[in-house]
Amino acid sequence: MQPPKGCLLITSVLVAIATVIYALVQSVHYFTVPVKYYGLPHPYDDVPPFPGETSDNLWWFVQISDTHLTTVENPEKLARARDFKIFCHEHLKVINPMLVLHTGDITDGAPHASQNKGDWISYQQIMSEAKLPYSLRWLDVRGNHDNFDIPFRQHENNFYREYSILGEKGDESFLYKMELPFGTYSFIHVDSLLKIGTKRPINFYGILDELNVYHVKSLSERAKESPSNQTIYFGHYPTSTILAPHGLYDILKGGIAYLCGHLHDLDLKNGIKRMYVLQRYGSLELELEDWKKHRKFRVMAFDHDMMSFTDVQFGEWPIVLITNPKPARFLAPGHEPEKRMAHSSHIRILVFSPSKIRKVKVVVDFKPLGYAEPVNGGPLYVLPWKPERYTSGLHLIEVTVKDTAGRYKTVSREFSLDQSRPNQPFMSSFVIMINSFIFLVLCIIGLECICVFPLMFFRRYTERPQAGQQPVVACYAHFRWIGTKCTSGNPLLYGLLLLVHTNDIYYPLILIAIYPLIGPWLVGEVVTDMYGTLTLYGMYVNSTFIGDKFPMLFFVTDLLCVHLPLTVFCLLHLSRAYYIQSSVRVKHSPNHSGNGIKNWRRLMDIVLVIVSLFLLKSVLSRSLGTISRLTHWYGPYAFFVSPKYTWTFLIVVYVACRCVYIGYKGAPAPIRTGGTEAMENSE
Repeated sequence: MQPPKGCLLITSVLVAIATVIYALVQSVHYFTVPVKYYGLPHPYDDVPPFPGETSDNLWWFVQISDTHLTTVENPEKLARARDFKIFCHEHLKVINPMLVLHTGDITDGAPHASQNKGDWISYQQIMSEAKLPYSLRWLDVRGNHDNFDIPFRQHENNFYREYSILGEKGDESFLYKMELPFGTYSFIHVDSLLKIGTKRPINFYGILDELNVYHVKSLSERAKESPSNQTIYFGHYPTSTILAPHGLYDILKGGIAYLCGHLHDLDLKNGIKRMYVLQRYGSLELELEDWKKHRKFRVMAFDHDMMSFTDVQFGEWPIVLITNPKPARFLAPGHEPEKRMAHSSHIRILVFSPSKIRKVKVVVDFKPLGYAEPVNGGPLYVLPWKPERYTSGLHLIEVTVKDTAGRYKTVSREFSLDQSRPNQPFMSSFVIMINSFIFLVLCIIGLECICVFPLMFFRRYTERPQAGQQPVVACYAHFRWIGTKCTSGNPLLYGLLLLVHTNDIYYPLILIAIYPLIGPWLVGEVVTDMYGTLTLYGMYVNSTFIGDKFPMLFFVTDLLCVHLPLTVFCLLHLSRAYYIQSSVRVKHSPNHSGNGIKNWRRLMDIVLVIVSLFLLKSVLSRSLGTISRLTHWYGPYAFFVSPKYTWTFLIVVYVACRCVYIGYKGAPAPIRTGGTEAMENSE
């Protein structure tokens, strides 16, 4: 005896829901629960020297990213250069780092997505006037904005080579070794810029081919030849926005951390802050918020080869960095001798301020330990402690600093001496750890199923509603568990049936959803004097294919912000025809109340029109905005030879007008020919 088909349906739905819940739980676990370390301990875990009351084996450096300097006459944009000048002239002299990393997007390239010589001259002038100490090493590398509109690296428009600190030396992956009395620290730049620097927006992703990966690998091997205390990788792009062979991760796991920028805070309303993560391969990846909008920079320190950092808001003093014990969330087992914390005799804190420090108060697990004292006048402050009291689980250390100018700051961190660690925030980990290419492919597949399959299904398994009748869904034999015939007085169902059975609405909607998957989007001047063709999968320019996946993100947002709202707009306006048909039926009914029906129809019309106009406004404004920007960047060709945007916009306007007309005039009656209905759409 077979179970009822209704039970099979309920069972299938429950299984699908359980599968989705399981997948979500596993995803949250993957991104939030740090991977456990089962490898060999660090060879110097129990080897002195241990953190104590001297400033030995301690040094610090600074990272800054996405300054986006520009000479465009705009108060907000000019303030970036003004504040950056203060940072170089004043902040760095207070912090006194041994090294500064600038991880890209030095200049903005606005407004034409190209290199502006004036921006680079401004950068060079700021650096020269700052009169930084000769001992300070400044490593500045290019970001995607510094690569706008550059056909090749040796091109005359590549002003980075002339006006940056590193010049030609920094225009590819390189190794820099910081030689100190207590060891060597290797910094390896991972250059993943496009070989042909296109204009925006199609240079959002970095690309590393096999040759580039081999070059980075050779640099890593060179760093190991003369053993380094620590190896730090840095670049502009987070790994989630780098298209590279899997071998890249095998290289990065040889370093304690990968430092990057590029994402800002994703330009969201509230933003995603503090995008730090311990990758599954056991190394840290630390994205830094931008200077452009948030005025952030990072102070990092190695204290007895244990790495600590704090991200600082420009202009906020004092700067407080606890170096021992270091935060539990950023432990890097196998990469640093973390057991030295258990052997240490003092809590160690770096404090920077332009004014003299009055007090540094330390509290552990809500119990005051006392006031830290400066070592040789600072910036290192130390306080004796007994680490054996904190050997298990997570503990909280809180440091409050006050200077003579009345400024104070309190920072708190969780630490552990047994590798206990808190979970990672989901969103920040998701953005950094996700394979964005696979994620975008899955989003496109899912949205295409939502946009296309329901329309195809209803067209295949339904009949067009006849004029003056209730909408009828005719179900085929293998769908009889739904009901032999499902009648409904729902106007939305009526509009849906009109949509899928009106050819000059149905086929355009299917076309604009499927065409971007297979055809070229536009032709334009993607690099000055070089024309290229944009597709979903990248760009063809100068006989070269650039596999940037940013068009996939564009397509996902177009499906969400253009195609789906347009479909709902069509559905709402076509559903208005239902009330016209209802009026016809009621008018010929012997006991109708004409005024009541008219008032109800008028009210529903107003509601539908208001909602649909908001949707149409969103669709048209986004489409026109995209067309305007692409024309501005890629020239007039991008306007006229643009199936994905300009031509699609015309189709959208036609479909919208057609739906408004049918909704206002009512659905055309089907023409009967030889006993069968021919679905004509002439009216």
